[in-house]
Amino acid sequence: MGVEALKRLFAEKVINKNGVNNRDPNIPKNYTTDPQAEVICLYKIPVDDIQKIYLYKNDREIYSLVPRKWRHLLEVNEKVFSPREDYKNWQVPVISLDDFLDDLLKY
Repeated sequence: MGVEALKRLFAEKVINKNGVNNRDPNIPKNYTTDPQAEVICLYKIPVDDIQKIYLYKNDREIYSLVPRKWRHLLEVNEKVFSPREDYKNWQVPVISLDDFLDDLLKY
């Protein structure tokens, strides 16, 4: 855990449940090698350390739940909730149900 574990998220090769994932040389340096990577925080994050709270849309209900003294941290930013720029490189191919059934019936 710690700094070394964080560095491994950006390694040239990472092992995940699907095997080995090689880093795409065209992705930005701030993208993790595995697009499914997560960071889990085991401890409470002090509120003073929070720099931004991104919201998908301007939602008055959510806004009202945040204490006034922290509302300046709120920012609507749909982009952070969107797929990564390299999404097409790692998404699972999708086929129609008809094509799937046609392939299945061939056997």
